[in-house]
Amino acid sequence: MRPGGPRPPGAPKPPSPFAPPSSGVYPPPASLRSGGTPQPPPDGGYPVPPPYAPEQPRKKRTRLIVTLAIAGVVVLGLVIFGVVTGLNQGAERNDSGQITSAGNLSAFDVKVGDCFDLPDPNGEVTDLSGVPCTDPHDAEVYATFDIDGQDFPGTDKVIAEAERGCSRRFKDFVGLPYRRSELELQYLYPTSDSWDTQNDREVVCAVTEPDGKKTTVETLQDAKR
Repeated sequence: MRPGGPRPPGAPKPPSPFAPPSSGVYPPPASLRSGGTPQPPPDGGYPVPPPYAPEQPRKKRTRLIVTLAIAGVVVLGLVIFGVVTGLNQGAERNDSGQITSAGNLSAFDVKVGDCFDLPDPNGEVTDLSGVPCTDPHDAEVYATFDIDGQDFPGTDKVIAEAERGCSRRFKDFVGLPYRRSELELQYLYPTSDSWDTQNDREVVCAVTEPDGKKTTVETLQDAKR
């Protein structure tokens, strides 16, 4: 036990009995300092060193999935319940394939360059609200790609591949890497049902303004922000 009580005014604070030496290295027992033959410990053994050593700096690690979550990625499940023909009603295209009239657009008919308003992020998607890119809209499709494989790899792996693929293609369209951009990305991915029943392998990547704002320019290509 140690004596307690307050220190006299102005008296220096005594060193902590558990504070490490300034060098950060604890000295060896006195019997080993002379370089001679180790001696048996004194009665009672050697003093027990403090229960910690000086903390070493740790290398920072960033996981893409955390960065994306923080950036506000919304995952939209893509699934089809039955025949998809007839769902693409309302949205009209011109001869070059651009949407010229707003309306329903089948999730399987989305193309690069299409603009649309976001559906409920908590539900599964069968069709979207296609919008002419000249009108205010939520999202613009900037890339699509297929996931390889015969058997459905599992939802977690599909989402991970969708995130990687859309992030890698982001810079080519916007002009900045995703991590440096203020813009956000969304994506559509196949579920196990659409994978098996519709042979769906496609991931659709879309770019959006931050904080749910509408895009009021025709395209965010080369926005560099």
